[in-house]
Amino acid sequence: MNRLHIIAVCAIVALCLPVFAEAESADNAITNLLSNGSFEKPIRWGDDWRTPQKPLLSVVGNASQGAKCMHMKVPAKEAAVEGVVFTSEFVPCERGGTYRVQYDLKGTGPTVHMFVEAYDPKYIDRPQGDYRMQCGRVGAGKEWKTHTCVFRIKNAPRSRANISKMQVKVFAYYPEGEVWVDNIVLHPISQEEFEKLNQ
Repeated sequence: MNRLHIIAVCAIVALCLPVFAEAESADNAITNLLSNGSFEKPIRWGDDWRTPQKPLLSVVGNASQGAKCMHMKVPAKEAAVEGVVFTSEFVPCERGGTYRVQYDLKGTGPTVHMFVEAYDPKYIDRPQGDYRMQCGRVGAGKEWKTHTCVFRIKNAPRSRANISKMQVKVFAYYPEGEVWVDNIVLHPISQEEFEKLNQ
């Protein structure tokens, strides 16, 4: 093989590598059940995210990844009483299903709770779900940190609820300060992965 042939082959391989990398990335991609967990799309309040305290929430550019994240102001009054909260859209789930939630946090002091709550659609207006998992209770530090939780959805004792919807709830309270939230990813995992991560 002469020098020109070698150069041509190297050029073809170089052109193909990005395609192979893209295909591999697509195969390993995780499907986020949340439509706007990265906050990169414009927020559709009441649709992809909900809150009774909209003046205390804003999408800003101080992101962990990408360009945008959710900023929570936690004033002294709210910090000491009801806290500040926002919730995701409802997404499908199933009783007995195994899931993983991952999210990035940073802050100036407030304690942050991350919940996943699952509901029977008949009772979706209740303040909390028939199943509730606390997926984190942390004092967010000044640097971004990724948190992960795995869980299996099950009914509360003696409950006959037909669970089929779930949502993420982010709740920040005492002490006062600020919290930034980014890259909330909620997705199903296999029973095998759940057992491995839950050891």
